[in-house]
Amino acid sequence: MEIGIYLKPLAKWWRLLAISTAIAVFSSTLAAYLQPPVYVARTTLMTGRAISNLNPDAGQIYIAQQLAAVYADIAMREPVQEATMKALGIDKLPEYAALVVPNTQLVEISVTDTVPERAQAIAAELANQLILQGPSASDTEVSQRQEFVKQQLSGLQTQIQETEDAIKKQQDSLATINSASQKAYVESQINSLSVKLNDMRTAYAGLLYNTYSGALNNLTIVEPANLPNRSVGTNKLIIIGLAALVGLSLGAGAAYTLEYLDKTIKTTSDVESVLKIPVIGYLLGISENGNNATYVLDHPDSVLAESFRLLQSNLEFFGIDNPTKTILVTSPSQGNGKTTIAVNLALLMNQGEQKVVLVDADMRRPAVHKALSMSKSPGLSEMIRNHKG
Repeated sequence: MEIGIYLKPLAKWWRLLAISTAIAVFSSTLAAYLQPPVYVARTTLMTGRAISNLNPDAGQIYIAQQLAAVYADIAMREPVQEATMKALGIDKLPEYAALVVPNTQLVEISVTDTVPERAQAIAAELANQLILQGPSASDTEVSQRQEFVKQQLSGLQTQIQETEDAIKKQQDSLATINSASQKAYVESQINSLSVKLNDMRTAYAGLLYNTYSGALNNLTIVEPANLPNRSVGTNKLIIIGLAALVGLSLGAGAAYTLEYLDKTIKTTSDVESVLKIPVIGYLLGISENGNNATYVLDHPDSVLAESFRLLQSNLEFFGIDNPTKTILVTSPSQGNGKTTIAVNLALLMNQGEQKVVLVDADMRRPAVHKALSMSKSPGLSEMIRNHKG
């Protein structure tokens, strides 16, 4: 089938397509430009200090990642939200999210708001309140404990350095000792100092993990909240374009639906499709001026007269093998042009030196006698009854 058959409903209902598309474009444009711009401020926090360790332990990294997930969940809880609103003096928080960067120990907080400065302030305060949910250095007891640990670390560091120097001194003295007993004694001293050194290093490592510099359960800001200078969201032109496409699609769907529901016959193609017979002629509209029944005689060079001649030729062509002797001209209702077609066709056949008998079989409203200015009698019914008028 030709593609024109599928495009025909669109051409017929083009006004519907234009109106639906225009409405969609207008409404989407209005909505897009009335909607205020939206800005997103972000800040990033990190759990633990594994990133600053030259040889991080896999277990430490895993624990830090688990803690990051916990802190991301806490950031969405009511205590953090209420503390943030109280600190900023606001009654409601805009939309925000706290997510863990995949396969890392980073927590990213993003705040979406129509005011960029407010988005930045809320993101920064959310990060601050989240840090306060963990072990806080502001608590007096915790501060005192941290100070004590620092002092212990400083003392251990000095002792470790002194022990390392003593071991090096003992190792250097081995080169000058010739006595086997003295050499054995020095080696025992070195072994004793080495054991002491390992113990102090272990203690130092244990104390270090209890400080903020080595703690796993510790949040630090690695990326402060930024001030967004560009709005986010889908481009307005894209929104309008998609709306236009939707409007056009809806209009096209409505056009095809109307065509599907319309069962009336309007064109020659409809006739051929419904009746499964060919159309052998197509006549244009006839002017209301003058006697249309004798149009081919009054206007022999007109386009309509040529259409009647084409109709006559097609009738003769279809009757080559089986010549047609009777032609019925009918219509479903009054005023469709039966008399006009029948009389004009009969006149053309008569001009072709054919013997023609034109019978007006309309018993209720005969009109051929008026078109040809003839007497009404005798009529068809009188002829059938063999009655002569």
